[in-house]
Amino acid sequence: MGKFYFSLIFNKNVWTDEVFTFDLLRYDLKGIVEKTAEDVHPPLYYFYAKIFELISPQNIQIQKIAAILPMAAILVYMGVVIKKEFGEAHAFLSILFLSCLPCTMEFAVQIRMYSLALFFVTLAGIEAYRAYIHEDIKHWIYMGIGVLGAAYTHYFAFVSVCFAMFFLLVAILISKKKLVKKWLICSLVLLIGYTPWLPSFVKQYTSVRENYWIPPITGEVLKSYLTWTFGLELVKGAEIAYLILLTIVFVWACMGIKKKGIRFAILCMLVPTATTVSGVLISLTKSPIYRDQYVLPALGLLATYVGIVCADKLKSKAKYLVILFVLFMLFSGAVQYKECFRQEYKSSYTDKTMEFFEDNLGENDYVIYNYRAMGFVYKFYFPEDRLIYVEDFDLSSDYDNAWFLYTLNNWPVTENDCINYNLGMEYLGVYGIEHNDFDLYRIYHN
Repeated sequence: MGKFYFSLIFNKNVWTDEVFTFDLLRYDLKGIVEKTAEDVHPPLYYFYAKIFELISPQNIQIQKIAAILPMAAILVYMGVVIKKEFGEAHAFLSILFLSCLPCTMEFAVQIRMYSLALFFVTLAGIEAYRAYIHEDIKHWIYMGIGVLGAAYTHYFAFVSVCFAMFFLLVAILISKKKLVKKWLICSLVLLIGYTPWLPSFVKQYTSVRENYWIPPITGEVLKSYLTWTFGLELVKGAEIAYLILLTIVFVWACMGIKKKGIRFAILCMLVPTATTVSGVLISLTKSPIYRDQYVLPALGLLATYVGIVCADKLKSKAKYLVILFVLFMLFSGAVQYKECFRQEYKSSYTDKTMEFFEDNLGENDYVIYNYRAMGFVYKFYFPEDRLIYVEDFDLSSDYDNAWFLYTLNNWPVTENDCINYNLGMEYLGVYGIEHNDFDLYRIYHN
């Protein structure tokens, strides 16, 4: 799968959240901590991405590789560990499900913290099982790394690993009470390890609860969670097929609940389920704080659940349904790859726009724009000292060309302006950056 992810990185496309990442990476580590504390996420991903920033500053391809590496690490880890604990078929089916999920393929190349959070939550959940089964201190350490890493990467990844720790405690209290002491010591160490960030966490949580932009939870919003996770843009109703698949897997899991591996698989499934339910419930109490993509860090455990349960059926009459599952996942992955390829290479005019400005932006030229909210994104692509909001630009000043990014229904440069300042204005066509298309004009002195 790595080469498929890698094939998606050779473009100039970045979305608004990715621009925010690049903006933070301009700061040193102290600055990253201070700026992140003012945002709504913990800082670990930015520390990680800063390593790649030092290799090549503000490089889109390098940062996309940085995003892909944790995803590749998850697939290798699952291939080794799940195979060792359960079997080769279990590992293969788990990897297949995770790799071909529509949302994971899309987010694996986004310059954000989701693939790193996915790695830590998957590590924490699987190592919690190994700590329980093998009672080896190294698995407690690996689990602790996963828990602390998730907590410092994304807050809902933090929620997911908290549920994983809770389910481990429940299992210990039911059948291995001798491990309670290790669980308490591990939890105390993790709490101490998170203490430096606790004040920022409390401040961010309070701020978000007072005022956040996420829309209220409605029936349509709940439905959109399913569509975001399992929907295919090119195949309508794919999320229904996934829902049927997961229902069949759940029935199989209930039928085999007496098996040790199946019980672990069910607990894996409960982590993303509990994460989503808790996020929705919290959002219903005051201002919403939960988004569809916040479940993504826990989807490695959902994949583990599906892989273990389906592989358990390979020696039964249901093996033909498992074969159909494999074919469906391969189909889903192929369709989603086509969609991701379109998103990365054909969904915007960014490459065309930047090629134009590389050829035409002169030393005495300015870029002016009329969509103020996009200024933050434009600053990533254009020299900041030559990028000016249209109302702040003096049309009578000394310049060779003012390249006007005109977004419809925003402040224009009018025909009267051209007459008053003796200007010419030439229309050059439709261009765009991110998902904001605009008409491009060249403004010049007559």
